[in-house]
Amino acid sequence: MPVDALSVAVWRERTETVRLLLARGAPVSASVLSLAQRALTEMSEWTPHHSREILDALQAADWHAPRTASNVTDVSTYSVERAEPADLEDLLRLMRAYCDFYEVSPSDDDLLALAKALIEDPGGEGLQLVGRDSSGRAAGFATVYWTWSTTSASRIGIMNDLFVAEDARGRGLAEQLIEACRAECGRRGADRLTWQTAPDNKRAQAVYDRIGGTRETWIDYWLPC
Repeated sequence: MPVDALSVAVWRERTETVRLLLARGAPVSASVLSLAQRALTEMSEWTPHHSREILDALQAADWHAPRTASNVTDVSTYSVERAEPADLEDLLRLMRAYCDFYEVSPSDDDLLALAKALIEDPGGEGLQLVGRDSSGRAAGFATVYWTWSTTSASRIGIMNDLFVAEDARGRGLAEQLIEACRAECGRRGADRLTWQTAPDNKRAQAVYDRIGGTRETWIDYWLPC
């Protein structure tokens, strides 16, 4: 399978992250392990030595029994796709729950206007992703906005929103949504996915630490316009 240098770097990073997490006994969801397995399958054709080292480490950590290994969380099956017009009703419900969590109350019309703008032009300002369970129920969403970073002289994606319905949490959907956001960044030519969370949102921070996210120390400010 022919691949470019960016694909090689991205897959190497993903599998190496999983290897390091397993090496220190950190919990890794089966969805993330599945992504690493896909990476290894592709990497074996163009970086056989590197993929062999990672595969050995994964096998040593019960790679072939991810659902019963002590370092793997219970997961359900979800699909994650770009939001389409048919998703608007479900997306509004999820966005409303997300806003309720942060104790803010934009109108339904404004939320729908946002979603419609992103659906119409996902390559412009950004896009939204919807995660559904095996029955088709919408259980989570994420929003990525496109911008540039002067300090890296590159395009980046900002994961402005990440939300999973309360009854679907702890089953791997958050990780799948993050991974889908990162994949969209790769397709858009962005070299980084960034995001923020509240200092007291320890559950979200645990997810971000588990997937290998880099923690920053910036302080946010804002002004009304």
